[in-house]
Amino acid sequence: MAYQVTPNFNLGIDANYNFGNVERTTIVSEDDLLLGIRENIKSDLLGFNFNFGAEYKTLISEDLQLTTTATYSPATKFKVQGVRNITSVLISATGAVVPVDDREQILEDVEVNFPSQITIGAGLGSPKKWFISGQYTSTKTSNYNDPTLNFGTVEFVDSNKYRIGGFFIPRYNSLTSYWHRAVYRLGVRYEETGINLRGENINEYGISFGVGLPVGRLFSNINIGFELGSKGTTSQGLVKENFFNTFISLSLNDRWFEKRYID
Repeated sequence: MAYQVTPNFNLGIDANYNFGNVERTTIVSEDDLLLGIRENIKSDLLGFNFNFGAEYKTLISEDLQLTTTATYSPATKFKVQGVRNITSVLISATGAVVPVDDREQILEDVEVNFPSQITIGAGLGSPKKWFISGQYTSTKTSNYNDPTLNFGTVEFVDSNKYRIGGFFIPRYNSLTSYWHRAVYRLGVRYEETGINLRGENINEYGISFGVGLPVGRLFSNINIGFELGSKGTTSQGLVKENFFNTFISLSLNDRWFEKRYID
């Protein structure tokens, strides 16, 4: 839902109902022992969460528009119900797991705390020509808590995300060149994920680029994007991951229904 307070200022809110089930299995054993412990947790998660947003747009000159945005997601508690099975197992030399003794525990009225999050952004551009913006997101990841999980040496700290990006359209209404009507995009991001493992903060960064290919009569696009990035560190015997992502989406902006007086 959204409400236009003034021609330049809008407020909005959205509500989401989250549901689903998660199953986790963990086996712990000593290297020199054939006896281990297997923990299996099957849980159902249910709950609402809300997001609040505000947007302000204004022309600071005839062809230059300033856009500012802010969103806030309050901390949320989700109810979890499920079953925890703790089983003593024998582990053979080939790695086969044989159950020996099984104990079951019913999980009732367990709450999982999801942290609050705030995002602010600002951008400057010329409508239908170019736009450049920056965005900052802060998440209170240190408040995250899930009693059904054993995080071991993992510690959660507050996370931060930084993003800068923009797009350029050579000439959106060009009749002679298809590529002049395409949208060219470029962005970079840096993220402090909020995960601390063995005393090392796990960070992630990436650079993305893409193009919006015009389809239809007006402003519908097929959007294709690529991202190169890295996550993690090799310190303390940890793993650093280099990744490549591909994105494909469709933006529908044409007028699909028109009342015609003459066919």
